Amino acid sequence: MPTTTPSESAPSAPTSVPPADGKKIPYTGKPTENPNATLVPGKMRSDREELPEGFTKEEADKAEMKEAELQKQTLGLRAAVAPGCQVYWPSDFQVCGAIRDKYNSLGAQFSFLGFPTTNELTNPDGHGKRSVFVNGPIYWSAASGAHPVVNHFFAAWQRNGWETGPLGYPTTDEIVNPDNFGRRQEFQNTAAIYWNVNEAYAVRGAIRDKWNTVNAERPGSLLGYPISDEKVLPDGQGRMNRFERGVLYWHPSFGAHPVSGIILSEWTETGFETGQYGYPTSDERAANPGRIQDFQRGQLSFGTLSDASDQLYDCAINVSWPERHSSTYWVKSNITANCADPKKKIEAVTNWFYTPPGGNEQRGRGSVLTATDPVNNVHTFSEEYLSPCTNATWRLRVVFNITNADGGVMSDRKNSEPIAINGCESIPPNCPSSIQTADCNATIQAYMFALKRNYATQPGYSGFKEFNNDFNHIPPPIGKYLEYDIYPNDSPGGRRAERLLIDDGDPTGKIWFSKDHFTTQAGYTGFELR
Repeated sequence: MPTTTPSESAPSAPTSVPPADGKKIPYTGKPTENPNATLVPGKMRSDREELPEGFTKEEADKAEMKEAELQKQTLGLRAAVAPGCQVYWPSDFQVCGAIRDKYNSLGAQFSFLGFPTTNELTNPDGHGKRSVFVNGPIYWSAASGAHPVVNHFFAAWQRNGWETGPLGYPTTDEIVNPDNFGRRQEFQNTAAIYWNVNEAYAVRGAIRDKWNTVNAERPGSLLGYPISDEKVLPDGQGRMNRFERGVLYWHPSFGAHPVSGIILSEWTETGFETGQYGYPTSDERAANPGRIQDFQRGQLSFGTLSDASDQLYDCAINVSWPERHSSTYWVKSNITANCADPKKKIEAVTNWFYTPPGGNEQRGRGSVLTATDPVNNVHTFSEEYLSPCTNATWRLRVVFNITNADGGVMSDRKNSEPIAINGCESIPPNCPSSIQTADCNATIQAYMFALKRNYATQPGYSGFKEFNNDFNHIPPPIGKYLEYDIYPNDSPGGRRAERLLIDDGDPTGKIWFSKDHFTTQAGYTGFELR
């Protein structure tokens, strides 16, 4: 430690000689004592101890001189260092007052903050103070105390205007959340910054108050962690935060309400608060059956309709509950419309949605099905298949566009009841005994080819029939071509049968795909898949 003799004149700088072996003591990041040090005039601490990375001997010597000045203060002598301040060798920057106390309580230069890189600074408000360290600052105000803000928390605070922004000053250090993983830091103005995995975002005011009522970020909560800061909406009045499992919107006239799951999917497609429904005016609630939520200009619901017929103008329409097809690879629903007056055309625009266990709702595929030839005024649409079958809660939304005989068009929408589907599989059934192992593997590849392109297959009816290659549109097989039917679901009229061909004698397992097989068999348009 530096030593001085009480005197009105400034003493020499505290000095010492290097250790007896002439080597400097390595810097370890921890306080060290030099048992071989002997204070003698003309030698500095930097002469006997290695410096931390980033410091020069000149800086270290200045710091040691300030340490000597601080010792003067303890002896009641005049000193160049401000009262209540401290320096941390080899940095010569002063840390003062409440910020110094917080810094020391965290471990000073040996803490996560590292060494100071500035003297104490006055903040733009003219009242608060801050000191900056290698890994972040400590901010102080009379109302909030002194607290460090570092890493992702500092980045989020910076995005929101630091202490002059809507969050104000920090009022706590970082706090571990109830899940024992995420962290948060509290700020003034009913605000906090929350961190989880990769980023931190701010939640504040009425939105945070509402978020707390739905269990905030805690396990099992409705919305989970924030994944955006609070945003001002285009009308200049509303505010919103996006969360892991939904959104929370606030408007001065309607308050704060969360929107999530199926209703959020529907509201998203209509344009959020700028669309036909406007802002949410209530939380989601049970409708017995189903769920419903009120908006400025209407309601959004799901599960409120069943597979029983429902009247749409003069048509009784039916959208059955989604179900797993017996093959375990596809999900389907039946769609019909029975109209009192003849119709020129009925178009069913379908969109599928599924929610995996513990996950967010995702959009499956969509299609447009058209029925123009009703039987006894009943329009029956092709069974709607999706691929692949996923263990999840499924629902189907159908927008019906009904064209009257005079050309007028009426439109409306119906949602199927959400239903949990389990037992899905991802590989095809065993190949028939008539096909060799290599070609069975090729068949699996063919099946997966169809699967990836949203085709439906009927393996039970495939592989037992030999393909007639009399037109010689593909090379002669080594053995014989076996037919495997597939059903692409991308044509205006619904599913159509196509065909995969497997050469049961080809050890390389070649696969041929017969495009539009049943409509162009005389002019075969096959091509080799592998």
